[in-house]
Amino acid sequence: QLVTMGSPAPNDAPVEPIQAPPSLSSSPDTNVGPEFVAVILAATAGTRLFPLTSEGGDEHGGGGLSDDDDEFDALPQEPDSEEGGRDDGGTGDRNVGAKEAEAAAGTSSDDDDPTVPKHLLPVAGTSIVRRLLGSVASAGFSRCVVAVAASDNGLTAKSVLAEEAAASSGGGGSSSISRVGDHVLRLVIGGCSSSSSAGGGGKKGKGSTDGAVKTMEIYIVTLGASCGGSADAIRHLSGAGAVPASSHLVILPGDLVLAASLGDGSSLRLLADAHRRGQQSGCTRSERVGDASFAPPACTVLLSDVGDEDENGIPLKESAKGKKGGLARDEEDIEYIGLSSSATAPSPHQPSSPRRLVMKQSKVVVEEDEGTGSTPKLVLPKGRFRHPGGPTTTTIRTDLHDLHVYALSPWVVKLLSVRPGLSSLQKEVLPLLVSRQFRGVAAAFGSAALDGSSEAREALDDVIALEPFAYGGSTQGVGRDSITAAADDGDQQDGAGGGQRRSSPVSPPFAVSAQVLDRSTSRLSLRCATIPAYLYGCREVVAEAAKAGADVHKAVFPDGTQVNSKFQSIVLPESSVGEKVTLKSSTVGKGAKLGGRCRLNNVVIMDGAAVGDNCILQNSVLGAGCVIGENCNLNDCQVAPGAEVPSLTKEKGESFMR
Repeated sequence: QLVTMGSPAPNDAPVEPIQAPPSLSSSPDTNVGPEFVAVILAATAGTRLFPLTSEGGDEHGGGGLSDDDDEFDALPQEPDSEEGGRDDGGTGDRNVGAKEAEAAAGTSSDDDDPTVPKHLLPVAGTSIVRRLLGSVASAGFSRCVVAVAASDNGLTAKSVLAEEAAASSGGGGSSSISRVGDHVLRLVIGGCSSSSSAGGGGKKGKGSTDGAVKTMEIYIVTLGASCGGSADAIRHLSGAGAVPASSHLVILPGDLVLAASLGDGSSLRLLADAHRRGQQSGCTRSERVGDASFAPPACTVLLSDVGDEDENGIPLKESAKGKKGGLARDEEDIEYIGLSSSATAPSPHQPSSPRRLVMKQSKVVVEEDEGTGSTPKLVLPKGRFRHPGGPTTTTIRTDLHDLHVYALSPWVVKLLSVRPGLSSLQKEVLPLLVSRQFRGVAAAFGSAALDGSSEAREALDDVIALEPFAYGGSTQGVGRDSITAAADDGDQQDGAGGGQRRSSPVSPPFAVSAQVLDRSTSRLSLRCATIPAYLYGCREVVAEAAKAGADVHKAVFPDGTQVNSKFQSIVLPESSVGEKVTLKSSTVGKGAKLGGRCRLNNVVIMDGAAVGDNCILQNSVLGAGCVIGENCNLNDCQVAPGAEVPSLTKEKGESFMR
């Protein structure tokens, strides 16, 4: 759904991606961190995945969280336990025992709660976070920080090491993970082409290098109990020294599945390229100083194209997507997204060049008056078109989806440190940056930056004295777009003091950019934040790998997995399947038991589950260790880990608790 405003933008030709590895430092100073550092936020509760995780108050993720909070931004408020914070096996031995493997899978006999955090849920036999780590390493990152809940107690590290130990014992895979410290792991991918690298294989991503050895340090950091959102988490990581002050951060949710090219990291390279290109703008330093339209991105957002059309080219509604086999978004997940546009409409079948993000509003908020007789109003301030570098043409779409993957410039982290009232990246920080990008950096820092004695003013002076704004400490040329940071729109007074105000600070403009994935890549790029999304992700990863051939099977699936390419289903090792069983678009977990004459369509059976004879299961998820009796018929159901479903049960759209 497209709405175009304004006149065509002149000379808006696509720019070829740089495609340099994001780990390369842009500074000759060896004490400066990598250019990009990946941060995986793996501490959300997963309440929308209930009952696979838990209601949120008693799971490994801790913290009673609402569905709204769980949208990437909510983190546990209080730990369940203070014990067991140290990981076992600090000697560097990757051979984790069977008991640790059971604990990592959430099926240990001495664990009263068989649920696991959502980032450890399996997708085609491998945890979500392990697949994501493979994609990050394949993209070329040299450092990745995994932020976990206070109650994780080493579970994430144990799970990743247990999966690697199982892969190594089976002789499969081209990666290795070892422990190099109490909370530090090292992931090495290499010695072969990227088509068989960790986390998947398949067609090579653009910019991949055959035979290259890629090493990534993984730092597992426990968040404090005061972290209530994603911005709080970044603030905590920065304060703890987990992320270098000079590095750009690529923030990823812990439930993200990037199966484009089955884990080659091309989507993350594309995002890093888009963010880097905005910093450089293709100009020399002297040219940029005099360019009033130069606005380096504070944040670059990764968007997926989830649009679809019928045979007549008419866009499908969300409900129609689900009937067609796609993933239908919930109403609260749909947004009106405005991007600066080129003279010609971009093709949905190839990635477009980065665009400026001009507006981003929830459909629920925009249409909150629907049904009351009032006409919903979509407001786009005219002032955003009047600034130098502002968009001349804006396209507003509802078929783009925010993956909650953000590349943040270093100065944004400094902004968070002086504005502690900002808790959520998606709900608070991003809207702030979008609204202030044409008014400049000082406007983002807020009214406190006007105060000469405030911490915010000192931080602002530090920001505008360095690149990309001042180029070596000189503020010449920055003042061309100077503004005041007047609190004319309800700015928070975070950090404001009572000192004397000095002259208004210069306020160089910045941008909020967006990189849109092509439609084919978008189909396999999603967050497994809901039951339908998790089912869809499992099905599509299996389908994409199953049709790719035996070499890809070895890279994507655990060793010993039985693959049915025709019906796009897999049976993991140590499982037993009875006679005359039909599997379509389904996954049978490790050690599971499936009785005879069962029919499964779009079903995920997790490790250790048992299903009786003559069962019909459709569009359902069975948790680890659950038991389904004989002659059951379940459609669109979820069975909690360890739960029991009596024989002869026939239900649709139900959740079965333990």
